[in-house]
Amino acid sequence: MVDGKSKTVNLNVKWRGIPPDSMRESGDAEFERSRTKAEAELHRIIDEVTHKGRAEHLTERLAKNI
Repeated sequence: MVDGKSKTVNLNVKWRGIPPDSMRESGDAEFERSRTKAEAELHRIIDEVTHKGRAEHLTERLAKNI
């Protein structure tokens, strides 16, 4: 959610295997591996976006560019 609106982000993770009828259920092993990979990428992106706005991060980026 950004400014109260849902935002779609392409995680660039292809799903494989056979998905379940409902995403609350489990699919086959190959699908679950791709789901785990996608969830990890989502958490990485969320951490990056959360970290990006902090002053420490901006100072860190400035120091790297000098």
